[in-house]
Formats: sequence, structure tokens, C-alpha cells
Amino acid sequence: MRAIWINGLLWAIGLLGAGSFAYSLTQQSNLQTRMNQTMVEIGTSVLATSGLVQETGDALAPLGELTQTLQHMQASQSRTVTHLKAMNGRLEAIGQTEQQIIRDLDRLNAATDQVRQHLTQMAPVTAGLRDATGASAGQARQEAGSVAAMDQMTQQTVDGLHQLNQRFALLRALP
Repeated sequence: MRAIWINGLLWAIGLLGAGSFAYSLTQQSNLQTRMNQTMVEIGTSVLATSGLVQETGDALAPLGELTQTLQHMQASQSRTVTHLKAMNGRLEAIGQTEQQIIRDLDRLNAATDQVRQHLTQMAPVTAGLRDATGASAGQARQEAGSVAAMDQMTQQTVDGLHQLNQRFALLRALP
């Protein structure tokens, strides 16, 4: 009897195991069917989406060209900014040079004013020298006239002495 009970129990456990196995196979089969249906739906969606992706890619292609154009424009603007900064630096240097030139011209004007003041102060001295020079020139002309007159007298004296020497030379020739 015990063996019958054990046999019955083993048969019950075996049937329970076989039932569980059959139930699990049924569940797995149902799950696999649902997965297959889902994969078919996904495949259909992917096919429909691939068309949309292609259309979206075609629609976005001009935007890619626009992006490249904008990148080129940005690079050009960056170069322009760099050039403008360099030009501003050169203009600043030119401005500083011009300020230095203005300071130097101011100093030159001050020096010129000083020279003008000195020349103004020298004007009376120059006028006095001019007057003295005029008087000296008149005296020098007068003295030159006197020297010329003396030269003429000296020349006449030399001519007279020359004539006397010629007469004495004739007298010396007499015995």
C-alpha cells in the first residue's frame, strides 16, 4: 500500500510537472506569438518611418548647406573682427603719434615765440648798428675819396720825379 501511495504520489507529481511544462510551453508560445506580432508592427513602422526619415533628410539637406554657408560667414566675420582689432591698434598708435606731434609743435611754437621776442629785443640794437654802419660807410667813402686823391697826388709826384730823373740822367751824361 505504501508503494501504491508512493506510485500515486509520483504519478501526481509527474502529471503536475507535465501540466506545468505544458502550461509553460503554452505561455511561451503565446508570448512568442505576441512578440512576433510586435516585431511585424515594428517592421511596418520602420518601413513607414524610413520613408519619413528619407523625406526629413531631403528636407534638411538645404539646411546643411545653409549651416556650411553660415559657418563660412562666421569665419569671415571672425577674420573681419581680427582685422578691425588690428586696424584699431594701428589707429591708436597713429593717434598717439599725432598727439606727440602736436606736443612737439606746441614746443616749437613756444621756441618760435621766444626767438621772436629775442629778435624784437634785438631790433633797436640792429637799428643802432645799421645807423653806425651807415656812418662808418660814409666815413669809409670819404676816406676812400681822400686816399684816391692822395693816390692821384702820389702818381703826379711819381710822374714829376720820373721826369726829373730823366732830366738828371741827361745832365749826368754831360762831362
